[in-house]
Formats: sequence, structure tokens, C-alpha cells
Amino acid sequence: MQTPDFAANGPKRELTSCLYVDFDTHSGAYRGADSRGCGSLTQRPSCALGSSMFAEVTMPRSSIVDYETPSYYHCISRCVRREALLKDPARRRWILERLEFLSRFLAIEVLAYAIMQNHLHILIQIRPDFVRSWSDDEVARRRLGVVPRGKKKRGCQACASSPDEAPAIRALIGSPVALRRARQALSDPGFFHRLLKEPCARLWNKEDDVTGHFWEGRYKSPRVLDEDSLLRVARYIDLNQVRASEAHSVSTSSWTSARHHWNRLCAVIQDVYSARSKRPIEASRELAEIEWIPAFPVAAHSEQAA
Repeated sequence: MQTPDFAANGPKRELTSCLYVDFDTHSGAYRGADSRGCGSLTQRPSCALGSSMFAEVTMPRSSIVDYETPSYYHCISRCVRREALLKDPARRRWILERLEFLSRFLAIEVLAYAIMQNHLHILIQIRPDFVRSWSDDEVARRRLGVVPRGKKKRGCQACASSPDEAPAIRALIGSPVALRRARQALSDPGFFHRLLKEPCARLWNKEDDVTGHFWEGRYKSPRVLDEDSLLRVARYIDLNQVRASEAHSVSTSSWTSARHHWNRLCAVIQDVYSARSKRPIEASRELAEIEWIPAFPVAAHSEQAA
């Protein structure tokens, strides 16, 4: 896993969020210093229950997201009025499938996630370094894979490698400005959240026969600045269902990345020990060498994404 970079700069929009250095799983609060390195701040995450005893410090999103460097962010989205709008397993499954789909096209890896009844945790790593290594054709295919041009609805899970998309790919490559924006969007957390949250908000508002906001305010995106904090945040997210008494163990945490990694580990163990020719010491050594991978890594090529 690449070590997080400690710089926090970059262009883009004026949105509110906070910069954090550490995360306390017991109090549910981040601790850190401001962007100038002077003073201290502590904030309880927006998903924490109960009244907050911590002062909220707002900063532009551009002061937190480094759009040029691979970096980690704990993204938090909450349903409006904290209603349990995600209690339906079908809705949670939609979000899970959508996360997997977006990670195949965008340069954003989903390291950990927890889909709770009224809020959503996602630990992501943006990979602008991947985007810089991709050809113009690759960028165009990925961009059109998530937002096709023409009469197709925005957010539909279409494949940009079909013959019908060839004119759109050529048109995008032929426009330097559009192509530059496409490159920026592929590793942009804001673009990622728009594609994740807008389609389901429209769909589920229609199901519930209501109008207005589905998600409460802007998503929070505190940046994770060191490896120790990364492990703390990942652990907090993985055990969120257990902590909220929605599950009693990792294996029953159906809507978290902990269950995802647990299933993968069980499958590897079964494969290793199913080979009767291996001695126990060889099997143990092979298990010890298993590499950790994100819950949803970035696909190496757009053909794999399709």
C-alpha cells in the first residue's frame, strides 16, 4: 500500500470539510492540526450519534483534496433527517454494486465501506498517477463508460467499448478541453460521489413518491494523513455494523468491507487446503504471503472494466 502524502493542496470547488491527522475509535473523533500547522482541532464525525461537544471547523474542499497526488479520504454521507432510508437490503445492494462498477472505470479505489441504515462510510484512495499513465483512448473509454453521450441516461451502467460509442470516443479525444476535464474527473472524489449518489436519490425518491433531498448536505471528506490513522479509520468502518448492533461478527456484517475481505480469505484458505499434496507448513506459508488488496481496486484496463 502506498504511503499517504502529507501535502494538502489543489484547485477546484469551494465545499466544506475538515483536515484530520488522527482518528479515535473510542470517542469517534478526529484529532489534528490546521492547514498552517498551528493550533489544534477536534471534530466528531457527522455520523456519530448524540450531541456534539466538538467545534466544527469548515474548510474549502480544495484545501483538503490533493488532486495531483495519490491520497486517502474517509467519505461520509448521511440520509436526510437521519432517516433509515437505506434499511432496505435492495438499496444497500444497489450501492454495493454501484461502488464496484465505479471502481472499474474511475481511478478511485474503494479500500473500505460500510452501508448503514441512515449513512454511508467509504474509505477511498484517489489515483491521479494511474490517470496520467493512461492513453487518451483509455481516458475517453473510461469517461464514457460511466457517463455515455447521446440519449442514454446519465449514470447508466453502459460499456464504452461498443461500436456505438466509437464516434463519441473520437469526439472526446478530438476536444483537448473535454479530454483534459475527463482526465481530471476520473480521480475526482466529487465526480465519484455524484455518480454514486445522484442516480439512487432520483430512483428512491420516485419509489417513495417524495421530492427533495435524499442525502443530507454535502458529503464529508476528511483526509487520512498517515498509516496509523489509515488503519484506525479502516477498522472503524469495517466494524461499524458490529458497533451499531446491526451484526454480531465480521462474518455477519453483510454490508461492510469486512465481510468482503472475510469471504475472500475463506475462499483462499479453502483453495490452499484443498490441495492434499501440500504439507501443513507449506499451506501456512502460502497463507502468510497473501497480499491485501482494496475491496474494489481500479481495473487495469477499460476492457476489464467492461
